[in-house]
Amino acid sequence: MNDGSATPSVEQYYSSLESRLGYWLLLGNARHCGYWPPGTLWSFPIGRALRTMEEKLYERLELPAGAKTLDAGAGSGVVASYMAKKGLVVQGIDLTPLHVQDAQRVIKAQGLTSDQITVRQGDYHDLSDVDNASLDGVYTMETFVHADDPLKNTLKEGTYESLLEDAGFTNITVDDYTDNVLPLWRLSGILGSVPYDLMRLVGQEKRFTNIMAGVEAYRHWGQGRYISVRAVNP
Repeated sequence: MNDGSATPSVEQYYSSLESRLGYWLLLGNARHCGYWPPGTLWSFPIGRALRTMEEKLYERLELPAGAKTLDAGAGSGVVASYMAKKGLVVQGIDLTPLHVQDAQRVIKAQGLTSDQITVRQGDYHDLSDVDNASLDGVYTMETFVHADDPLKNTLKEGTYESLLEDAGFTNITVDDYTDNVLPLWRLSGILGSVPYDLMRLVGQEKRFTNIMAGVEAYRHWGQGRYISVRAVNP
């Protein structure tokens, strides 16, 4: 929760009690959507759909066992731990100290070692402490939306592909998962609808970012997409 006077920072948002409780109760402390077959109406069990999405990401990476991989915005370490168990050597960074603490607990609970995975506090806008050409792969799981570049935020649909090409990337592919993540957003929109409308009546909806985002996203579902973008640095 914030004081309602300004948009919360990324760290404030993820550190808020509302955010942490919401992710824990609904997603088992994960920070990403699940993957369901198109047309799914019943979203449970959510945990199985979360693992399916993590597997989709792993398959999209197309990296061999032992590949050095950066999780840029590791959150609570759930995805990074999954990748480590699949055989990747994962270095995770996250902006939020509470996330790093969560990730350390997840890593320990999974029985993973520091040779398999590490997570530290860091900002993916500044990777100056990561050696050039030291990584075999980099991924984000729903954290790229927090990238802070006003110019890039104004790009028209589709022009991000030209942006990647201009940066030297090749083999650019896009998978559309919009229909696959709908069950979770539908659930969030329905559960949050009544409290959100009540909060709007008293002008307090911006204090509860997760509820607001869930309801508004579901009510305006046709205005956006959920995509996976893959590109290769030759």
